[in-house]
Amino acid sequence: MKLYKLTDQQGRTRAGEKNETQWGDGVTNEPIGTGTPELCTDTVIHAYTDPLLALLMNPIHADLRDPLLWECDGDITVDGGDKCGCTRLTTIRQIEQPALSTQARVAFAIFCARQVYSDPAWGIWAENWLSGKDRTAAAAYTATAAAAAYSATSYTYTSNAANAAYYVAANNPNSKAKQVEILKDIINPYLPILNTNILTYNNAIIPKLAKSIYNSQNYQDLPILADILEDANEYNPLILSHLRSEKPHYKGCWVIDLLGELQ
Repeated sequence: MKLYKLTDQQGRTRAGEKNETQWGDGVTNEPIGTGTPELCTDTVIHAYTDPLLALLMNPIHADLRDPLLWECDGDITVDGGDKCGCTRLTTIRQIEQPALSTQARVAFAIFCARQVYSDPAWGIWAENWLSGKDRTAAAAYTATAAAAAYSATSYTYTSNAANAAYYVAANNPNSKAKQVEILKDIINPYLPILNTNILTYNNAIIPKLAKSIYNSQNYQDLPILADILEDANEYNPLILSHLRSEKPHYKGCWVIDLLGELQ
């Protein structure tokens, strides 16, 4: 079956890890793990059914900088929708990457959010943005507020899509790196499961601090929040590394949204 895969500029995946894999023209690899095939494990080789999907999901999957795109042939054993797992994959040849505009990336975020959210006000904004009727920063900011007011449980997904549109309209980023930087900070569909004890730890300081950072946008306090999480025995590496990253953060940072909803 025709599939697609991203590698670094040297044709590698998982560079520097124990399961680093080399790819190239006509190169075939199989999983090094054994047992029942599962995504996000070494029991499968990951690939995508569409080149656009590979590029859109890259920031929260492999996060390869300046990746190469390969046309592949593989045997799918697990299909997760966003990516698939193969028992065998052959990279046939490197191909040109399809162009992805800022608008396309934001539209993808909105379509994802619409799968789990049905607030009428937010839906009107989303439809207006997708149709091109209203893509102003003011409209996106209003949609963020509407999502927060409608449902705290769905707020992360929907406000992130609106925030993506807001920063595109307000900041008008014209480089691919800037686009990815914004989207990666505010969108993460794979939200980790948290240790519930952090809800009440030290008089609920964690959700309170997250709310405070969200309102004030004092992102210099994010490493402090990471330290407090560790004190509360929350060691999720995805959360801690994001909070301690020196990369810019934006209103709608997925970790802050996630922790703030605990209150």
